[in-house]
Amino acid sequence: LEIRQQTTLIHLDTASVLMRLGTIALKQQQYVESKNLLLRSRDILREVSPKSKEMAAVLNNLGLYYSKKGMWKEALSTLQQALTLQKESLPSVHPAIATTLYNIGSVYEESGDVMKAVALYTECLEIRQQTTLIHLDTASVLMRLGTIALKQQQYVESKNLLLRSRD
Repeated sequence: LEIRQQTTLIHLDTASVLMRLGTIALKQQQYVESKNLLLRSRDILREVSPKSKEMAAVLNNLGLYYSKKGMWKEALSTLQQALTLQKESLPSVHPAIATTLYNIGSVYEESGDVMKAVALYTECLEIRQQTTLIHLDTASVLMRLGTIALKQQQYVESKNLLLRSRD
């Protein structure tokens, strides 16, 4: 049992390192490397911790990869899996849940479903406003909502949202 516990911890550490390296590769637009690292991390976590917040983080980053590649169906599916795990393992107003809602909203916006994007951005904003972490992420959500309102010629709403994003 002790050996198994140590092995599990080693695997969790390995999965964590692989996820971080995959995230760095994604930010550097090294997409093939990013995908490979994130998939390796996911595969390890499937074996040792399939319903963990770590798995949710890997799935969220993998969803971002699919989104950047324009693979909307895969992005939505993967991000939804991440959100499900987060809702099972984190408090309902956790910033990670807000981030995943934002990422799902971004996929809907990019793929042309603005109404779903607005609903998700609004849910994200509600969570962000309930936490003490009111910062650039909140401003980003307000800017997205303001931009959508502007495109829909809702000028007063757009102005209010964009002004709030500056505060």
